This record gives sequence, structure tokens and C-alpha cells, in this order.
Amino acid sequence: MKKVKAYLYLAIPLLCACSGNKPDMYIHTHDDANTDIFYVCSTETSDWINEQGDTMHFVDMTKPEHRAALYSEMRGVDSLVCPETCNFYAPYYNQATIEGLLRDTADFVPRCAKAAEEIVQAFDYYMQHENGGRKFVLIGYSQGGYAVVELLKHLTDEQASRMVAAYVIGYQVTEEDLRCPHIRAAQGATDTGVTICYNSVASAKAEIPILSGSTVLGINPVNWCTNATPATYVCDFGGTSDTLTATLDTVTHLTVIEGYKGACSIIPFVGKQGNYHCLEIPLYAHSLRENIAQRCQTDRTMDRSDFVVITDVIPDAILEIRYYSTYNFVGARIDGYELPIALMTRQAADSLKVVSDELKAKGYRIKIWDAYRPQRAVNHFIRWAENLQDTAMKSVFYPMVDKSLLFEQGYIMARSGHSRGSTVDLTLVDAVTGKELDMGSPFDWFGVESHPDYKVESREWQANRKILWDAMLRHGFTMIDSEWWHFTLANEPYPDTYFDFPIR
Repeated sequence: MKKVKAYLYLAIPLLCACSGNKPDMYIHTHDDANTDIFYVCSTETSDWINEQGDTMHFVDMTKPEHRAALYSEMRGVDSLVCPETCNFYAPYYNQATIEGLLRDTADFVPRCAKAAEEIVQAFDYYMQHENGGRKFVLIGYSQGGYAVVELLKHLTDEQASRMVAAYVIGYQVTEEDLRCPHIRAAQGATDTGVTICYNSVASAKAEIPILSGSTVLGINPVNWCTNATPATYVCDFGGTSDTLTATLDTVTHLTVIEGYKGACSIIPFVGKQGNYHCLEIPLYAHSLRENIAQRCQTDRTMDRSDFVVITDVIPDAILEIRYYSTYNFVGARIDGYELPIALMTRQAADSLKVVSDELKAKGYRIKIWDAYRPQRAVNHFIRWAENLQDTAMKSVFYPMVDKSLLFEQGYIMARSGHSRGSTVDLTLVDAVTGKELDMGSPFDWFGVESHPDYKVESREWQANRKILWDAMLRHGFTMIDSEWWHFTLANEPYPDTYFDFPIR
């Protein structure tokens, strides 16, 4: 079971002063953050009387009490759901008041539109002056959810390409909204560039009136399924610890919560008894926090912006991409190899070009069997190794090794340096004859003959290996003790990231 617990707010935020077109904004940054959260508050304030005695249906952020209401929510949401790998930005805005929205729920959208325009302006400023090219997550709650839907329609294609996900909480996404190319329904816990939408009730009878069956997106905010699979979890909130079950109603797109013993919302605007609109974030705080971090990590593993095609950098490199073919130890094309090309990080490819130029002057060309390898390819290797009945390529690649020992002996592992993007498998070819140099064992040979320290007597292949090794080590690459063909850039740019974008 998942454990959901509210976190105490500990950090001290930085408040941006309002100056000209610069928006008034709550900002909490982290030194090592690589992603931003842009959060839009829910409706927090009530009608008020101005100096002329008029009843005002929009808040005034110059009033301390109005700022304090939004600040309290910003601080709480930052504390509850923002991972330490994310900065948190939340604009103050002159939102419609609770009573202003309650006056006529059919008039909800026009009343929110004015506030949403302020959010768009604040976002534009944030992108130009605060974002610094980082990826970002959008989160909007209730009236803020409406603003995020409108903001998605405002994004440029370039901005949308940097959006990890958009969380529309306590609001709706309609069929008309889906016409926007930047609004795509989330299908699980890790897809990116998608929109997540949920609304929670004790039963469908407590649905928020403004939704009225019009929302077409729904996902379970505990197990992140779009089907009716229930998820049981423990929620520590309001001084009680409840074991709850969240089930997505695939007809209404509402998440039905069972087991909650706390008070439910009875505000007319947000539904009858049994509507959890006011608890949409606290009920799932830990799950939200984990999911944001998970989607951010997934997004980073799908980012190929710092990768290059090796032959663009080294045009005379020879390619024989084994995992695109069926001639490999699995005997099938490997997942993620959609083209017979080789990719590497720019830094590794630049270093490899220096190696190639040096060897070319000595009469050799490099031949590459593999470079960047998606994590999905490694997963394919694992599935194959677990299937002990599949030994079709045993006689070619591992005749002396029992397949059941491939994990134990380190031939198959859950992670590969190739997935970090700065590792290459290669050999040398005589530039005149076009023949590969004898290196003492074939590529991907599972056996001691592949080990760099394998020696039987003085042989030509030992000298050939030394030519390759000396050039690679001299220009910043390192080796491993089991494969003579395997080299990794010592100063690799992504030592802890295992990428998973396909080779295409």
C-alpha cells in the first residue's frame, strides 16, 4: 500500500515584488533543481466591499488579507507536492471570488477568463525572465485548473516541447479542449507532455455542478490507471490515518474514494455532501509528489537534445549496428533500435572524432557496433536472458556459458553504461583492404577470450588491441575488464541518467 502523508512546510520562500509588468510571484528555488513547477491557486477569497461601498467579485492583490489567502495555499502546495529537484513558481492573481463564482455557476468561465488572462501574462514573464530554459510542470487547482487549460492553448510548440506534464486538478478537460494539440490525455504514471485530470467524490451524486458530465479526461491519482483498477492507500491528513480506496469511474471520469472519515465539502458550488473538491491535493499529496518526480525523471531519459548522430561528426566511421539486425546474441532486432544509426552525447562523439582522426593517419578506420543503447533495449536483453528455452544463438555467441548463469557472471545486467550515452563498442578496419583487424574474439563473445587481460601467447591480435586501446585511453575513454571493444568517456556528461528514447 502507498503511504500518503502531509509534509510540514519548512522552507522560506522568496516573494517577488510587483514592479511594472513584472508579476507578483511566490518563488521557492533549489540549487540543484532542473525542472520548474508553475502553480496556479484555487479560489481562496470572498466578496468584499470597496471604499465606494460596491461589492467586488474579484480579489485585489494589493490587499494584505487577499495576498495572505493565496500565500497560504502556495506555501502548503509547495510543501506537499514539490520535489526537491523542482523549483516552485506561483503567481498572485486577481481571481474571481468564491461568491462571484457561486452567483451563477453557468457563468463560471466568463468570470474566470479575466483571471486566466493574468496567469497567461505571468507565465510569459516567467518563461522569459525566470525559466532559464528548464523543463516545467504546470499545476492548476479548481479555478487555477481552468487557467491551466487556457494556458495550454496559449503555449507555443517550443514551450510545449519543454512541458513535462500539466495537472488539471478539480476542474475539467472537455472534447473541445482536446482540439488543442498541446492537450493530450495521460495514459499512465510516466508518460510526458500530457495532461492529467482528476476530480474526487464519495459517489457520482456528489459531482461538481460545473462538470456535469462534460469532462472527458480522468485518471486515478494513486495508481495512475485510466481503467477501473482500484488502489488502496493510507492517507494521514487532518489528524487521522485512514485506509482509503480510490477507483476511477470510467463513465463519469470521477475518482470515487471509499473509507474517508473526515469532513466532506458541502459548499454549494463544489457539490453535495461527499464531494472532496477542497481536498483534491491533500488526499493524494505523497502520490502527487512521487508522480511529479517520476514524470520529470522519465522526461529527462527521453531528452535527446544533447545527442548527435556519430556519422555526422565522423563521416568515415563504418557502422554495423548489430542490435538493429538479427545477428546478435538474442537473434532478433532489439527494442528501441528503429534505425541502423549510432548516437552519442556530443562530448563523447567529439572525443571519438579525435581518436578516429589519429587512427586514420595510421591507416585505420573505426567500425562501430553499438553506441547509445535505450533502457528498453536493456530490458529486452533481460527478458531474453530470463527465457532459458531460447538458445537459438548459443553456438555463435556463448557456446561455453550456461545461459542460466548470464546474470551471475555479469554478461547481462539491469543497467548499461551505453544508456548514459557516452559509451561505444567498436573495432578497427584496415583503411586499404577494408578488413577488420583480428582482435582475438568476435564482438559480444561471452567468454574469457573477450577480456582485455586475456593472454595465451604472443599473437597479432594482442598488438591490434593495443593500437585501439592506446588511442581510446589517450583521448579520455576508459575500459571495463570484460570486453575489449567497450569504451566510456571518463568525463561523461550524464553519469547518473539512463536514457530511454528510441534510436530514430
